[in-house]
Amino acid sequence: MIKRLRDLSSRQDGFTLVELMVTIAVMSIVTTATMSVLFRAYDSNTVTLSRVQSQNDGRLALERLSKSVRQMTAEVATPTATRFIFNTYVEGVLRQIEWKTTPGGLLLTRTSNVGTGSPCAGTDVDHDCYITMLEDLQNPLAVFRYTSDSSLAGENGTALQVVEVRLQLGTASATIPLETRIALRNVDVPET
Repeated sequence: MIKRLRDLSSRQDGFTLVELMVTIAVMSIVTTATMSVLFRAYDSNTVTLSRVQSQNDGRLALERLSKSVRQMTAEVATPTATRFIFNTYVEGVLRQIEWKTTPGGLLLTRTSNVGTGSPCAGTDVDHDCYITMLEDLQNPLAVFRYTSDSSLAGENGTALQVVEVRLQLGTASATIPLETRIALRNVDVPET
């Protein structure tokens, strides 16, 4: 029995240095591969969230623009491809609204009470007198287009004027096109 205890205590079982090095190398490869997959998934998620945010911002801007144009009562200035000024009702109050791209061309802005001297004066109802609605427009020189649409007849049977709004929003990895057509039922806008 004593001999058996001596044999057990003198025996030194364990891992060799080569076994430990192979184990560390395999674990390093597995860890590197796992981290690479996780980083790619994180980057993909970031790109997707950026696209979704840009698309949501664009839709919100188009909804607000469409609503104000549908309620438009009079054109204030000759419309261009980058600027549109008109009178419209905002929460039941007549306001002068300007939609335009900035000179640098990357922003779509909305200004309320444009012709009042002080754009923010008397903005009890429309407290957002100047808003940057969109950033990172990819084609800021062709946002608004004016046409006649004979398939849409006005009250007197004539073709209605239509405002086409085309936005191209840029993200880090893609361009997102958004567009809408708004028939002007309350006012005539000359074709340009």
